[in-house]
Amino acid sequence: MFGILSIVRYARRVHANSERARMEKFFLDLPVELQKDIGWPQLTEKAPTVPSPPAQCCSPVK
Repeated sequence: MFGILSIVRYARRVHANSERARMEKFFLDLPVELQKDIGWPQLTEKAPTVPSPPAQCCSPVK
């Protein structure tokens, strides 16, 4: 019984993720003006894809 519930939970998660991806693709295909009207975030508002260099808090070990 536990195995069936796990499979159902997994199938629901896969379905929800595919629906979310489909909706995101739909919104990204809209013109930029409509995206702004509905409050969809611009690509520049997302987190940067290039990580910043780590802060130098300590001197290097010699």
